[in-house]
Amino acid sequence: MIRWAGVITIVVLAAIIFVLGLIFTDEWLEGKLEDMGSSIVGAKVEIDDLEIGLLELKFQWQRIQVTDPKHTMKNMFETGVSTFDLEFWPLFTSKYIIESFDITNFRTFTDRETDGKIEKEPEPPSEPGFISKTIDNLSSQVSENVNLNLDEMRQSFSNVDNIMATLDIRSGKKIDSLKNVIESGYKEWDTKFKNLTIEQDIKSIEAKAKTIKLDKGQNLAQIQQSLATANEIVKDVEKLNNQVKDIRTNLTDDIKGVQQSVKQVDDWIKEDYARAKDKAKLPDFSVQNIGKLLFGPNIVGRVNQALGYAAKARYYASKMKSDKPEKKPDPPRFKGQDIYFPSPLNRPKFWIRSLSLTGATNDGLQLEGKAADIVSNQKMIGRPTTIDLNGGREGGTSIKFTSELNYLEETPKETFNLDYNRISLNHTKLSDSPVFPTELEKGVGNVQAGLALVGETIDGKINFTGSDVVYSFKEPKSGNDLYRLIRDAIKNINRIEINALISGQRDQLKFRLNSNLDKAIADNVKAVIGAEVEKVKRQVEERIRKEVDKYKSQLDSMIKEKEAKLRAEVAKYEEMVNKEKEKIEAKKKEIEKKIEDEKKKLEKGVSDKIKGIFK
Repeated sequence: MIRWAGVITIVVLAAIIFVLGLIFTDEWLEGKLEDMGSSIVGAKVEIDDLEIGLLELKFQWQRIQVTDPKHTMKNMFETGVSTFDLEFWPLFTSKYIIESFDITNFRTFTDRETDGKIEKEPEPPSEPGFISKTIDNLSSQVSENVNLNLDEMRQSFSNVDNIMATLDIRSGKKIDSLKNVIESGYKEWDTKFKNLTIEQDIKSIEAKAKTIKLDKGQNLAQIQQSLATANEIVKDVEKLNNQVKDIRTNLTDDIKGVQQSVKQVDDWIKEDYARAKDKAKLPDFSVQNIGKLLFGPNIVGRVNQALGYAAKARYYASKMKSDKPEKKPDPPRFKGQDIYFPSPLNRPKFWIRSLSLTGATNDGLQLEGKAADIVSNQKMIGRPTTIDLNGGREGGTSIKFTSELNYLEETPKETFNLDYNRISLNHTKLSDSPVFPTELEKGVGNVQAGLALVGETIDGKINFTGSDVVYSFKEPKSGNDLYRLIRDAIKNINRIEINALISGQRDQLKFRLNSNLDKAIADNVKAVIGAEVEKVKRQVEERIRKEVDKYKSQLDSMIKEKEAKLRAEVAKYEEMVNKEKEKIEAKKKEIEKKIEDEKKKLEKGVSDKIKGIFK
């Protein structure tokens, strides 16, 4: 008996394979893949001899070339024979699941026979992202570093008159403006004192006090009325006393404000001095400047390369983040949250489960490694993308590189770790300086580096050691003692130690670099022209201070004179009020004593009368 269900299944599968064979020819798919790759890279991607095994959905090419967009006569990389297999059924839902991808004979920065440039439509300008700004920030911190030219330096600070002639001294004008502001404030106080009625009020109080009479014939009621008048005068005097206290408090506050504003003067003078130093090109022989000059470009170049890879990974991860699992009935959940639950039934649109690679870099370093979970949506599989590379060459050179690209949460995270040992330092370029080494002729180096990006925060550390180092310098100028001393200091140092730290967020990025060469170089530079520089610094500062001293002394004299006058005015009013207060207090005591005496007389009279009744 014929099993028609099985026959129909076989016929359907055969028909599907036949149709796929008609549609997906090797040439058609090769062209599609080249076009897609070129649009992503921005330069030509070329595939040679793509073969498709439809029965097992195995794909193989003999070679792929990916052009470097910045150097279009070079390949960013190329490969030899590479194979990968696609899962069959996901293709019907436009999903590409690659179980394993094997790349052989991987090579970097190889020569091209033809130009790989392609014409691209200009992209609309967009706001630069965090990584782009970080790359620009690091590059600017290195490019701002001063390339010391001693002949130019000596000419620039050899004539103090020339420096002063080109300098716009601003502190004098600022002091003059401050003097006008302070004078205006003092004039307001003069007006306040002119409008005070304290003297008239004291005269009124004195006139009122004269109305108090303590005659012998006064009775107790009359004396008590005098006490009431005295109490009223006390209140009037106390009001005047409080008014004078308020005046003193306000004047003291204003004087403190003046004193605070005067403190700016020294800062203004320092600013003039700093501008003079800049115009004179007085060099800063700090360790950081020399370290960045020699090693900054190389280190920043490598860090920026890693940041570039991270930027591309973030870009493609963000473009694919709309890839969501198949819709199912939603359970109750918190508002505004997308919760992904990894499931073998849900597949992302693109997923390379495992990738293996063997090959070599353009300088002959043999490489092998693996990557796992290169996927359009990490949330659907619940795992980050990982990369693990190892390599080496004859002579003991070894490299280990690991990376994790984690986009499982809203905040993207990328980590890179490198351990690179026994690196050849032969002909490593350092600087274009006529003073410092231009390159390392020979040497062997070791690098341990780690870089982590979490959202818009970067944290990186690089440790480098170089041994058996030989330096190369430009031809020295005859008779230049500084050139000779620097070379003498450096040439005997055959071991280099560098520590670089990069940390921060966006525009608050910190790049610090120290090396054991820094102190040796700085000490010798200072030994030759340090004293000369310090002498010029003192001369420039003295000239600036002399220029602004006339403004400062005028300001100081005016402040002292005005403050003394205003304080004297307040003291005068305080003295007048205090005198009046003492007089009325004395009068009040006199009245109170008179009242007590009268009360005692009355009490004695009453007592005498009572005694007379009982006699």
